[in-house]
Amino acid sequence: MDGFARGCALNAALVASICMLINSDSANGDDAAAGGGQIVIKQSALGPMPDSAQSISITPDDSRVALLANAGSRKIVYVDGKASEPYSAVQQASMMTQGGPPPTLLMLSPDKTAVAYMATKDGSKWMMVVNGKNGPEFDRILSALFAPTGHRLAYIGIKDQKQCVVVDDATGPMYDQLLPGELVFSADGQHLAYPAQNRTGKAEWKAVVDGKEQQAYPGVDHVTWSPKGGHCAYVARTSNSQEFSVVVDGKAGPKFQQIDSLTYSADGEHVGYSGLKLNDPKAPSYVQHWTAVIDGQAGPDFERTSKISFSPAGGHWAYTGYATNNSRMAAYAVVDGKKSMNYDECGTYTWSADGAHLAYIGTNSGKQVAVLDGNESDAHQSIDSTSMQFNADG
Repeated sequence: MDGFARGCALNAALVASICMLINSDSANGDDAAAGGGQIVIKQSALGPMPDSAQSISITPDDSRVALLANAGSRKIVYVDGKASEPYSAVQQASMMTQGGPPPTLLMLSPDKTAVAYMATKDGSKWMMVVNGKNGPEFDRILSALFAPTGHRLAYIGIKDQKQCVVVDDATGPMYDQLLPGELVFSADGQHLAYPAQNRTGKAEWKAVVDGKEQQAYPGVDHVTWSPKGGHCAYVARTSNSQEFSVVVDGKAGPKFQQIDSLTYSADGEHVGYSGLKLNDPKAPSYVQHWTAVIDGQAGPDFERTSKISFSPAGGHWAYTGYATNNSRMAAYAVVDGKKSMNYDECGTYTWSADGAHLAYIGTNSGKQVAVLDGNESDAHQSIDSTSMQFNADG
């Protein structure tokens, strides 16, 4: 038991939170005018401190606290002073967290309404315990996580060498393989997708989106949700050779040798990525042809491309394409599919709030220009990219 836990034991109380509140609106007007205020210390005793406490977990904002304690040969978890039923083992972690990579013991949902941990009664079958309620038993449990908002919980359960995803209280179908770390919630927590494999033949992997299996492919990864709107995209390997497509809402796009930088616009209505075109037997082997794909439509060819920058509303886009020009690698700003004049380098795309205007920096021969809607400024030795800002009205 660490020093903090020992201090709690000396006070014989489990303290949920101690917070200092500065009240600037003091009842004494003179004190308020002088900048004085009251310091209020609040303390809530939640119950007796167990004598055999092993570890303590406190939320980052000090609003909730939990203890793991011995009860003879068993383990009991105290959450905010309330004791669980006894278990033979509970997996430990050092602290509670909200969302993000899960710890192995106590997990707190982002809305702070659900606390979950892994426990076993007999040492062989494990369950997730959520707010004191035992979930289904499995041989092992992997990759538990809460949605970014709310309190939906998903995890992988393994039983008899088969694996399934459990979401809230619903147990999904069994598969031969699921990938820990590949359970992906949407930003609003309302949707969940993941790759799943059954070793039944040629095409083994499927994306499971909100519980519905999609078309089978030799491989599925990079599952990505739109920030809004509930759209789901992922990269599918379309053959046993190096051929890939981006699948958006169940519809596969063009095939490429490699796919990079899959991204959605902020409104969730547009998706873009870079694709390396399939080898052309007539082209030199050292020449690569990359293209940016927006909503399934490929742009001009380049030797490489940058990540796509969408306007705030999503209706416009820009990226940098690189191509050899007179033995020199030149950079081009591509805005809504149209190439700019060439530069040594260009980028740092800055959009107006309404997306109607775009500024970026172009560099040639050691000099820089600011380019606004295609029009160059005078050349400068250097331009601070943070100085390129639009007024609120654009």
